[in-house]
Amino acid sequence: MVTTAAFADDIALVIIGKYIEDIQNLFKKTLSIYTPWMDDSGLKIAKHKTEAVLISSRKKRETLKLQVGDCEIKSQPSVRYLGVMIDARLCFKDQVEHTSKKASAVGEALSRLMPNLGGPKPRRRALLSSVVMSILTYGIVIWGSALQLQECQRRIYPVCRQMALRVASGFRTVSRDAAHVISGLLPIEILAEEQRRIYRHRNSRVADIDDCRKRERQKSLQ
Repeated sequence: MVTTAAFADDIALVIIGKYIEDIQNLFKKTLSIYTPWMDDSGLKIAKHKTEAVLISSRKKRETLKLQVGDCEIKSQPSVRYLGVMIDARLCFKDQVEHTSKKASAVGEALSRLMPNLGGPKPRRRALLSSVVMSILTYGIVIWGSALQLQECQRRIYPVCRQMALRVASGFRTVSRDAAHVISGLLPIEILAEEQRRIYRHRNSRVADIDDCRKRERQKSLQ
């Protein structure tokens, strides 16, 4: 079974097979169909940018080798597609680590603009913190389940807490829960559940989606 997912110039082939040989054969057939079409359309595959990840629940890690023209592609432990790190176990630990590092760096830069004393008002602080939260919640509908793992919580919770403390002008001794309540920022695990519920209504009309967002936000606040 082969499924194609594409956005702009990023194309992903999702191939399902029981054996590696089956996946390799399906890949060859699919590539033989797409290559002539791309040539006729004036498009080319960036062979040096092509990546592969073998998603499997087997204990023994296997390596998948694919041939793209004169380049041999070996499967990696994880690949990045449209800003989301997809790993071989679909546990999204790499995504949490990548997101936490990026958001932490942006948060440190923004912290210079909102010191605890003499800085902007809470409303402006919340606006600045939304930049960090947008980084943290990008694609969270996909990888939000990783927040159930303590390892991932230890990585991402401190970043969220730091932003909540900045908005609330709180000291580092303030607890995570108290910082979120005072700042009015929802914890990331609650935001993840909210986004999932909204995503289930993705096929609804725009007006219904707006109403859905309001209802789900009330549930999150409760």
